[in-house]
Amino acid sequence: MVVDVTAMSRGSGWDGRRRLELAGGAALAYGWHAFLQTPLDGTTGLIIRASNAVCVLIVRALVAFAAKRQRIWSTHRNSASVQISVVL
Repeated sequence: MVVDVTAMSRGSGWDGRRRLELAGGAALAYGWHAFLQTPLDGTTGLIIRASNAVCVLIVRALVAFAAKRQRIWSTHRNSASVQISVVL
């Protein structure tokens, strides 16, 4: 997987959106895995699952926040490049 990501990151179009997709996907996969994995101390219960759910909700909120920031930055960057090309 590391080799694949390294090869893809050298291609054109690799920007903040792709890094967000990769990091967000990894974080969400880690969060969902927590529901399937039995904790090391062997306890299972409502509190463990509730903490897993809260963790996943926080990760989703952070990914959504980062996506919104990335969209704003990308839009601003694209409009700035258009303005520069018009001026030139």
